[in-house]
Amino acid sequence: MGDAHNQQYNWSDVTTLKDDGSNPEVEVHEIAYSNRMYDDDFEGGNGLSKKFTSLNESDQKNQYIVSSKNQAGAAMANRYSSQQTKLNTIKGVFLPCFQNILGVILFIRLPFITAEAGIFLTLLIIFLGKLTTTLTTLSMSAIATNGTVEAGGPYFIISRNLGVELGGAIGTLFYLGTTIASSLYVLGAVEVIRASFDSNDESSYTKQLFSLILMFLITTTVSVGVKYVNMGASLFLLIVIFSIISIVLGVLLFVSGTYTGHLNSNAREGFDNFFPVYVENPDTGNTPTFYSLFALFFPSCTGIMAGCNRSAVLKNPGRSIPKGTLNAICVSTMIYVVFVIIFGCSLSNDQLINDKLVAMRIAWPTPFLVAIGIVAASLGAAMQCVTGASKLLAAIANDRTVPFLSYFAPKADEEPVKSVILTGLIATIPCMSGNLDYISAPITLAFLLMYASINLSCFVLCVLKSPGFRPQWRYYSWFSSLAGVMMCVSIMLIVSWQAAVVLIVLAFALLFYIKYQNATKDWGDSLTGFRYQVARDMLLSLRLKTVHAKNWRPQILVLCSIDSNGNPEVPELLTLASQMKKGRGLLMATALIKGDHVKDSVKAQEADKIFSLHLKEEGIEGFSKVSVCQDPVDAAITIMHHSGMGTMQPNSVLIAWPSDWENNSKSGNSFVSTLRGAVHAKKSVMVLKGGHALPSQFERLPRNNTVDIWWVAHDGGLLLLVPYLLSLHPVWSRCRLRLFSVIVDPNDDPQKVERDVREYLDQVRISAQVTAVDMSSAASNQNLYDIEIAARKLKKLEMCAEVGKITSSGKKAPLESNVSDNDEFMANGQTGGLLFHLNKKHGYERNSDTNWGGVDEGLDENNGSIQFKRKMTSILLNRHMHQHSRNARLVVTNFPLVRGMSSYDVLKYVENITENLAPVLMIRGTGQEVITQFG
Repeated sequence: MGDAHNQQYNWSDVTTLKDDGSNPEVEVHEIAYSNRMYDDDFEGGNGLSKKFTSLNESDQKNQYIVSSKNQAGAAMANRYSSQQTKLNTIKGVFLPCFQNILGVILFIRLPFITAEAGIFLTLLIIFLGKLTTTLTTLSMSAIATNGTVEAGGPYFIISRNLGVELGGAIGTLFYLGTTIASSLYVLGAVEVIRASFDSNDESSYTKQLFSLILMFLITTTVSVGVKYVNMGASLFLLIVIFSIISIVLGVLLFVSGTYTGHLNSNAREGFDNFFPVYVENPDTGNTPTFYSLFALFFPSCTGIMAGCNRSAVLKNPGRSIPKGTLNAICVSTMIYVVFVIIFGCSLSNDQLINDKLVAMRIAWPTPFLVAIGIVAASLGAAMQCVTGASKLLAAIANDRTVPFLSYFAPKADEEPVKSVILTGLIATIPCMSGNLDYISAPITLAFLLMYASINLSCFVLCVLKSPGFRPQWRYYSWFSSLAGVMMCVSIMLIVSWQAAVVLIVLAFALLFYIKYQNATKDWGDSLTGFRYQVARDMLLSLRLKTVHAKNWRPQILVLCSIDSNGNPEVPELLTLASQMKKGRGLLMATALIKGDHVKDSVKAQEADKIFSLHLKEEGIEGFSKVSVCQDPVDAAITIMHHSGMGTMQPNSVLIAWPSDWENNSKSGNSFVSTLRGAVHAKKSVMVLKGGHALPSQFERLPRNNTVDIWWVAHDGGLLLLVPYLLSLHPVWSRCRLRLFSVIVDPNDDPQKVERDVREYLDQVRISAQVTAVDMSSAASNQNLYDIEIAARKLKKLEMCAEVGKITSSGKKAPLESNVSDNDEFMANGQTGGLLFHLNKKHGYERNSDTNWGGVDEGLDENNGSIQFKRKMTSILLNRHMHQHSRNARLVVTNFPLVRGMSSYDVLKYVENITENLAPVLMIRGTGQEVITQFG
């Protein structure tokens, strides 16, 4: 990047920006169009209502969408979409959830879990898993009935309630969990297929080969069309129900002795599985624990989001989603409990542990029908997972939430084929494990993280009590949501705290990636409302409190002048403000446009966008505003009084020195009046002069550079605090601080002053080299003054001679009014008439500061003595500053704003002090102590 100070923008740079989250405002033509519509309404009387009352229903659909960014209009237009068949609770929620909850774990792992953990602990596992999903269902129902849940399901809920960063991060991890879940169902189907053919060859890779083939077929089927998957859903559900009935009948007949299936009579041993045994798993060689068994079982509790994803096509979402989901949980829980009891009380422990397909072998009338049913149900569930995962990925890609996934965004009215292919490729990786026991824990953790986020969303909404949160579902509370969060997180840590930590770290990595890729969206998330609530409460708690010196920090109001496009005329002001950000204070930058409030409102809005780009370029985290006013000085003083709230108000004003003050009396008068307004508003004042020499954000000053502080008067310590804050910034971090203490009292001992200042700096913990500058001797001052005046007269004669040469050669002579006026001003210290002549010549009037300065001194002899002393002081101080600090990268000194001086006198006095020095930062504190020796 080039020099930050020279970066310029035009309105076209803003008006052509797309709505990628970084520019949420409406475009110029949309603003103008909106204003015309409302102007018509105000002037013509009911003009806007006439526009819509004459439209038919189809016209209204289009008329509501004024802009592609108008989400409210788009939502309104959806109401007029083509009518479609609405689903009731059974078809729309209960059956999809029921089908997704019942899976391969029920048939090939629940008997094994019963044998390892015992009947009682297995029932506890079921209870914990179902309690978690029940609490999540209550929270999900509250959110889902507060508005339509669109594509993406749980991702949509979290991103719209917890923010795009958290939604994108957790949504991506949930996508991976759902994708791995498809691998789990495929591995379960392969296990049943191999068992049906009595294949016990464990040394080959037949499981992996079968898994890859099945995953390829599933991916191909889903990519051809999702409708084929939905068409087979009902058939697969019937097969699952038939298999359950066959297994239950087989167990009952086996217990009665009338049917043995593919088992022998030794397997018939009742009440052998009440207590845990925890023996080695013959397939993996690992000895399970209660927590690993819970991780193995929990995927069979998932599937509760199936109904929520269809909220847009339900007749009554507020009734159907909670009722259908809770009923599906209850019915599936009863089936799980029945399986645990009948298998645990009927078959021996050894049989259940060593034969994980015992449910298939005992089915009546034949195990092969149940095997076909289990395989069909597993493949159907796998296709549902691939379909759901690909739609979730497409939703994330369409939202541009995770930038590197944007490639997979499908076009309008197009199936997410690219998402399906990626999902199929990812799902093949877990299939290489060859055993579903290895991949159940990651699936469990991913689902628990998603459920915890849904509960957290509901908890935040409950606590905030936002007026926009009006769900139809009433049976929820902040306590149930918080309990759901705590249960999910606790179970994650208990199951595998190492894997949980890795998953959470990945979530935060994705979160920061999304944040720093500037993929932000304004979806009205609840975390924004939470921050608003916290900020409100904190502001109210600070409204009547004074700020102690230990807590004082510069809260800067930057007053910038801008050009017609909104670019700062002195961008170094923003650079300096950014370099003081280590003060951790509030920063507000404002610019004023003189004009009409109504006619120039659009111009101000566009200038504000350009102005905000400069703040962003300088890395400033603050607030910017461009306003229209008729009197810039009065408006600036009003802003000083009324900006901010409570103690979060600006306590310092940063403003640029008017470089054209000698030729523009209006500029100089406005500058001094603004400063005096800041003083009356009890604000500290910081004036930057010669900002062109200020280092940019990208420079790193070498160690031999210095920041020189010329301490003439103590006004609270801000003169010391600002250079210290600058030294914390990388640009200034290697510069040395030097403090020059100016002595004006003849009774002061320079060496003692140096010791006292060093002791004071040690107490306030600021490191600086201290030098005393003695200006207390009248004789010495007069001698130095005479020398300086003589040197300046000689310089003037040399310049005049040079000008004469140029003029005689036929070239145009440069303007010399500034030089001559400056020299005459200093050389005629005793003459007040000349000063009055210069004031009139440049447009300045004596006693012009009637609002702020009081009555200026007259032109009598006594007043002339005062003027002479001020001139001498300014000249000598400039001489000392030039002697010691001519090579300093920044000079910081007090700003002399004397009540009785006219605007011209103040400007000329400061100009004399800072002549040939740049950059110079002049500070005038309020007298309030801003640094303290106490920690």
